[in-house]
Amino acid sequence: MILLQNIPMDNFLALLKRINSLYNPKIMSVIPLYKKIGETPLEAINRFKSEHENYKDEPMTYAGRLDPMAEGLLLVLSGPELKDKNKYQKLNKTYVADILFGIESDTQDILGLINYGRSNVSKEQIQTTINAMYGEIEIKLPYYASYKIKGKPLFWWARQDRIKEIEIPRRIITISSSSFISIKKRDGKEIKNEVIKKIKLVHGDFRQNEIISSWNTINIKENYSIARIKFECSSGTYIRSLVSIIGEKLKTPTLLFHLKRTVVGDYSTLDCLK
Repeated sequence: MILLQNIPMDNFLALLKRINSLYNPKIMSVIPLYKKIGETPLEAINRFKSEHENYKDEPMTYAGRLDPMAEGLLLVLSGPELKDKNKYQKLNKTYVADILFGIESDTQDILGLINYGRSNVSKEQIQTTINAMYGEIEIKLPYYASYKIKGKPLFWWARQDRIKEIEIPRRIITISSSSFISIKKRDGKEIKNEVIKKIKLVHGDFRQNEIISSWNTINIKENYSIARIKFECSSGTYIRSLVSIIGEKLKTPTLLFHLKRTVVGDYSTLDCLK
């Protein structure tokens, strides 16, 4: 009691709050959070904190980034699990990806400046290419990624038009399963409207106005193929890179139209808190 009397009131209250969080059964140290389209991981965490008062002052981080245009399972860590972030980052992951054929972008997803090309690929061609994507594969990291080179993220070098000054990293990843789910045709007008709607959900400076102007040039009468693929893969896999590899093999422009992460280790979207 004598020791407690020597603690400043602010520090004492902070200590009580910390002790309460450690023993409060409502505080989870691993939170399977559902990240929405348009959010960054930090925005998803801040939203969660604002909606859950008991987590308001909890230090939190995430293990395994999701791009703004992606949705799905984001593993959020707090309390004693903060020190084990690296362990969670190494967990295998499962994604469901929608691949758009006939259009490519400088980000390899819809949040980028676009170009056009041949789009008449068949279901059989896509299935054959997907079935061959198994085991260890070398990927090249996307230009627009948060991976740092010389202290700067790759996207900084790309936006400064200095990407030629650095060597883009490559890495070996493992695909344990890749499976074709479906394919459908959608017209350019429908695609454009959906893309612009999603881009408007993004906050911060991601070149939104320039990118929307780029998407406004799409041929609204053209029909484009969109294939849905499921990938089970190792940590460190960029699905955007896999989509580019598929395009190279089929000799057609491709981009990641939509991405949903459904599984991380033993956690799935069925466990997610919204």
